[in-house]
Amino acid sequence: MGLKRFSVRIFNNSNKKAPDPGAFLNNFILVIIRK
Repeated sequence: MGLKRFSVRIFNNSNKKAPDPGAFLNNFILVIIRK
């Protein structure tokens, strides 16, 4: 639940900066590694 909410937040942030799926995947992988 928390991870899904956090991933959506990251997706919104990356979308504002640069709307490309590569950045979203990169952030998502970093979150998985940190957890």
